[in-house]
Amino acid sequence: MALSVTIGGSDRTSSCKLETIEVVNTIASNSDTAEMIISVSSTAGWRPQAGNTVIIDNGGTKEFGGTIDEVAEEDFGPQRLRYSVNARDYTYLFDKYLVVEEYASTNASGIVTSIVTSYTTGFTTTNVQTAPTVGAQTFDYVEPSQAVRQLADLVGYGYYIDYDKDLHFYSLASVVAPVASIDLDTNLTNYGAMKIIETI
Repeated sequence: MALSVTIGGSDRTSSCKLETIEVVNTIASNSDTAEMIISVSSTAGWRPQAGNTVIIDNGGTKEFGGTIDEVAEEDFGPQRLRYSVNARDYTYLFDKYLVVEEYASTNASGIVTSIVTSYTTGFTTTNVQTAPTVGAQTFDYVEPSQAVRQLADLVGYGYYIDYDKDLHFYSLASVVAPVASIDLDTNLTNYGAMKIIETI
């Protein structure tokens, strides 16, 4: 599959050291991160900057989408500059405005949709599932992701923002395990290298 890197809306694959790309996908409702090394000529007239959007695509599948939050520059040979780039997913943009709102008792998904519509820009709610009713809610200058997390905890839901800026709000009970069961005594082909650490 062809890997491509878009920064600030422009294809910067040729400037990126592809072997340095590292994407960390965390448990749903936490932010994903990415890091990479960019190498450019000192006369290129372009450099990665904090606030630039970043999209990492692998053969048509988005492996990461977010915003650069840190760039470190260093000289790297004659007329070459190297940049260590760190980025985080769209949660940063999702939390640009604070929620100040009181909601009467209603279903949690309705409140989530209202928060996205009223307090974020450029985000959608296509994958917000209908959720149970919650009591009256008051949000006093809290980040949208914190408000959504609070609602998710109340009704046993999970949430995350995908790389197309769509909010997923879903029942944890509907999440299907990737395998029905694992027999570690016999299934050495798929799990022979598994390491299990137990602590108290």
